[in-house]
Amino acid sequence: MSIIILKAIIKKYVLLIQKLVKNNVSKNNKFFAFTLIETLLAFSIFCLALSLIPPLFKSVNALNNQINDTALINFEFFSQDITRELNEVSIKNIEIDNNHLIAKKKARLINFTFTKEKIYKTVDGKGNITLIQNIKDFKLTKINNKYIKVDLTLFENNRQYKKILII
Repeated sequence: MSIIILKAIIKKYVLLIQKLVKNNVSKNNKFFAFTLIETLLAFSIFCLALSLIPPLFKSVNALNNQINDTALINFEFFSQDITRELNEVSIKNIEIDNNHLIAKKKARLINFTFTKEKIYKTVDGKGNITLIQNIKDFKLTKINNKYIKVDLTLFENNRQYKKILII
């Protein structure tokens, strides 16, 4: 009994709705669809926007690595400290011996020493202030008895940085 009622409903409503949709869509075509050119234009803009994303990720990643790398920041602090100490000292009062720099500033004796991948500063033989760590190579040279050249090779996170400081 229910099957007969179901068949009657299908004939009466569903088939009628399908007929109405078919007639209305084909006769009253007031809705304009996208043309092929519009679709291609939209797709090209979409592809252009997607092609800009990978370089953006690369540049953000590179900047993130630079921000998180503390070796360069530590070098800046080291260069500021050694420049401040040696700025008022005459070049004649500075002795360079291998990995040591000894500066006689007024009544004080300032010592910069490179040992065990670190550069230490001592004042009058008292205290060890670590200025910078993770140093692979350290060289001091006098240039024309006017300047001091400091060559450093820093390493951090499997990267090496070669830095030159002239005081």
